Amino acid sequence: MKNATANWARETSVDTLVTLFESLVARTGGTFRDREQAALELANELVRRWCENDLTRLANGYGDEVRVDGNTYRRHARGTRRYHTLCGSIDVARDTFRLVGKHNGPTIVPLELETGIVENATPALAFSVTQGFAERPLRHYEAEMSAAHRRVPSRSTRVRSGPLTIVIITSWQCRQRTTTPGQSR
Repeated sequence: MKNATANWARETSVDTLVTLFESLVARTGGTFRDREQAALELANELVRRWCENDLTRLANGYGDEVRVDGNTYRRHARGTRRYHTLCGSIDVARDTFRLVGKHNGPTIVPLELETGIVENATPALAFSVTQGFAERPLRHYEAEMSAAHRRVPSRSTRVRSGPLTIVIITSWQCRQRTTTPGQSR
C-alpha cells in the first residue's frame, strides 16, 4: 500500500509538472522545431537551477566542524565557486574547512567530497567529459554536446578536468576496493 501511494504521488507530481511544462512551451508558439528548442532550453535551465539550489542547500548544511578520514576539520573561509554541469555553469557559496591542530594545515571542501565534484565538474559532467576524452578529440565532443542541446564548459576547462578526472575516479575506485567495512575512509 505504501509503495502504491508513493507511486501515485510521483505520477501525479510528474503529470502536474508535464502539464505546466506544456503550457510554458506552448506560449513560445512557432513550429514544432521552435517549440522543441524552447522545451530543451527550459529543461536545461530547470536542471541547472535545481543543481545550484541543491548544492547551495547542501553547502549550508555543514556545522562548524566536520570529520573526514578520521580527522577533524574546522570551518575556515567562505567563498563562491563556479561549478560546471551538463546544463551550464552555476555559482555556489560554500565553505572550506581546515585541519584542526595543525598550523596552516590542509583544507578541504566537504561539499565537493560529499557530492563527487571533481575539478569543479559535477559527477554527470565529469563522467561525460571522461567518456568524451577517452573516445575522441574534445572538439568532436563539444559538437556532440551542442547537438544534444547541452551547455558544456569551455574547451580549456574540459582539457584541464578530463585527464585529472580519470585519475581521481580510478584512485577513488581502488580506494573503495581496499577499504574494509566499518573502516574510516
